[in-house]
Amino acid sequence: MVKIKYLLLLSFLAGFISVSAQQITVKATTDTTKYKVGDYITYKLEFAYDKNIKINYPSLKDTIKNLDFIEEQNPEKHESSIKVMETHKYIFSKYDSSIVHIPSFKILYTDNSNNQGFVTVNPLTIVIEKLPVDTTKDIMDVKPPVEIPFNWIWVIIIIGIAAILAAAGYFIYDYNKKKNRPVEKTIIIPPDVVAYNELQALKEKELWQRGKIKEYHSEITGIIRKYFEARFDFPALEMTTGEVLQGLKNVFAKHEVIRLTENFLNNADLVKFAKFIPMSAINEEMMEQAFEIVELTKPIDIIESKEEGNNV
Repeated sequence: MVKIKYLLLLSFLAGFISVSAQQITVKATTDTTKYKVGDYITYKLEFAYDKNIKINYPSLKDTIKNLDFIEEQNPEKHESSIKVMETHKYIFSKYDSSIVHIPSFKILYTDNSNNQGFVTVNPLTIVIEKLPVDTTKDIMDVKPPVEIPFNWIWVIIIIGIAAILAAAGYFIYDYNKKKNRPVEKTIIIPPDVVAYNELQALKEKELWQRGKIKEYHSEITGIIRKYFEARFDFPALEMTTGEVLQGLKNVFAKHEVIRLTENFLNNADLVKFAKFIPMSAINEEMMEQAFEIVELTKPIDIIESKEEGNNV
């Protein structure tokens, strides 16, 4: 029985000596020893150990309880052929003035033979000082408010979206307005009605009665030529008398109208180009012939006979 206890003791001592022989160190530091209330405190652990050692890192949020934990930063690790250098940084703060003793604590580690050991972290002492108070000024925050930089890109995007929405709203409004607007019907006056009205207006002007013979004949033939253009779709205003008669023959079959138009235009040509001064009866007859030409060539109603329709 004594031998068994002796052997167990030797085994334990051998394992402890093996772990103790492993090279591992740790050093705790802070970036300074004096802070103001509310300052960030950077607590740093620097490890140096053999590559066959595995460290069981503790949660310092629960280990260091006399400081307010802020965050744990990503560790920095550098390796050589046999050694590992590793740095861990933790951010703390303190919101009242005091002398803070950061205690010593142990960190567990194991080697590749699964033997365990502990390395001891050194204690630290830091001082948290009060902020200087200027009693002549108003009370202010411990730290000034963080100013968010003005972002012009977002402003431009918002303005662009607002402009697009406004344009879309206008087009929708304009579309609905046009959709609901009553349709304006274009009234087309038939060519014969236009000619009747113009001839009546010319008659009331009494040009030939006032000695304006040439003007009278130019206007009356102009009304009939314009009527032919609208009624039969050929450029009568730009044609000679012979061309007008030929154009009329091509679209109208009534010889009576052709003879009447030829007499009407020839009389006017004598006045306009040969300085012929017609009798009053001829001037009156010109007006009658103009009305008759329009009457004989105006569109025929559908209810009229087929024979009469074929003459147009």
